[in-house]
Amino acid sequence: MGIVLSGSTTTLVKAQPLEDSGSRVREGMFVIIKTKDRRELLGRVVSIVHYHEFFEEGDIWSEARQKGEDIPLNVARRYTTVHIELLGELKGGSIFSISQPPFPGDPIYPLSQQDIEKIYGQGSEELLREFNFKPTATPFGTIYGYEDLPAVLNINNITMHMAILGITGSGKSNTTGYLLEQLSRLNSSVYPAVPVIIIDANGDYIDYTLPENRKEVKSYSMIKRFVFPKSSAVIRHEENIDILTIDLNVFNERELSELVIAYYKRGNLEGAEQQVSLLHNVLASREFHEYAKEKGAEYAGSQAGIDFNSVFSDNLVSKYLDEDSELKKVYHSATIGAVKRALSVFHEDIVKSSCIIPYDYSGATLNVDLIDEMTKPRSPGMVIIDFSSDGATGIYPEVKQFVVYYILKLLYNKFVEYKTRIDQKERLLLFVIEEAQNYAPNKSKYPVGFSVAKDILATIATQGRKFGLSLCLVTQRPSFVDPIVMSMVNTFIIHRVSPEDVKFVETVTGGLPPFISKKLTLLERGLAVLAGQMNRFGFPLLVKIPARRVEHSIGRVRIFEEGDENA
Repeated sequence: MGIVLSGSTTTLVKAQPLEDSGSRVREGMFVIIKTKDRRELLGRVVSIVHYHEFFEEGDIWSEARQKGEDIPLNVARRYTTVHIELLGELKGGSIFSISQPPFPGDPIYPLSQQDIEKIYGQGSEELLREFNFKPTATPFGTIYGYEDLPAVLNINNITMHMAILGITGSGKSNTTGYLLEQLSRLNSSVYPAVPVIIIDANGDYIDYTLPENRKEVKSYSMIKRFVFPKSSAVIRHEENIDILTIDLNVFNERELSELVIAYYKRGNLEGAEQQVSLLHNVLASREFHEYAKEKGAEYAGSQAGIDFNSVFSDNLVSKYLDEDSELKKVYHSATIGAVKRALSVFHEDIVKSSCIIPYDYSGATLNVDLIDEMTKPRSPGMVIIDFSSDGATGIYPEVKQFVVYYILKLLYNKFVEYKTRIDQKERLLLFVIEEAQNYAPNKSKYPVGFSVAKDILATIATQGRKFGLSLCLVTQRPSFVDPIVMSMVNTFIIHRVSPEDVKFVETVTGGLPPFISKKLTLLERGLAVLAGQMNRFGFPLLVKIPARRVEHSIGRVRIFEEGDENA
């Protein structure tokens, strides 16, 4: 399709396309250069320039063009040049650095299925045909401009964290659903699907719980949709739902003290040391334990102690503060008053209004047993936490943040335990968070008033990969997400983004080719950039994402759709 020109280097090739191939050359196209010394060099077209000697600035035809007169175009020199970025040398199924540039006159060919086989280790036809994919080579759409050349994910790198970015309408939800479907089709004796928990902000994934759709994600042995106790879904007696309730015994006394005060102070513990200290001392004291047991809050599980679910359901700490005169000798009345207000707000929002704290630990549905069950090798599960208006009707954003914090803490504690116990095999889980900016906000650009989940998200972002716990952050505004959390992400799927986010995206990805960067605000729906550790190709790709098999039906408006017999 072209010939190498003089002046090429080990990083950039100047070339001229053949006459019958000029229309097939596209910016971003991958090519193979076959050199005289029998090397195969992988390159990518980064610019295309058309030349015509009768359309030069200031040439002899300037006045004629200005007057609109005819110009003898056919007798002029006309040609096209392309610049090709050299990516590496294909050799032995791997890609190596290039130490010598190609020679002038070396032929250039479009990327072929045989070349894909050299890069991926298997043919593109095989990848596109298979239902069960190798975890090291899972198809993920097709390389833009090639209908039969798949982009490929290496699922082994999923613990390095990933992000799906793009403004509303760019195709994020479709891509996330497509990813979930591909993750459910792994040809692995360990995990036939990647266990996943999804914070579903708008109900985009609840269709996977319907019986007629389960065949599309059939490797999941369990699929659950959790909704809040007073939600519309519960009131309508919808099928295929589970009531979301949690177990406060996941936290120790110190963690629970910090959580209650942080919730009251909208995620900020600065200046609240005395309040945390008071609450911690009460929760950990033998006197309070005896008091709580007398009130029926004894923990009957494997550990001796008190049941924090019962303690907070009955607001026992606040009652104890009223009755214990000794505390007033140690702590200032203002500190005691602040703790009581914090307990009151926590009880009102979390216990009474949202009803997610069962009276005792045995009533919790989102607990350690669920994590054990869904992350077992060979029988993975999918859990959808429905935060939509249907599944979380009337629930405050602060309560949703509290639930996310709880799940993250539950997962972190459990996965640390899996890693440290000799009798446990390593576990894996992907935690997908839609609208991630609400849970790990970048305060300098997105000053949300409440961010209690931010610290635990940062902890998992920096340490979770060691335990098999992976994050997938989905957001419309990547620059609104905490930079520490985002800097830990190593795989990016980038749809059309806001102009204000381009530089941030370029920074967190470690840099993108210029021809890709300038397209970030212009990408059509369903077209995305794939970059990072999971990209088996090794270089940023423009990828066409297919429609997911299970269409998300919630929120569709088809006012002007043709073929409506009742119109």
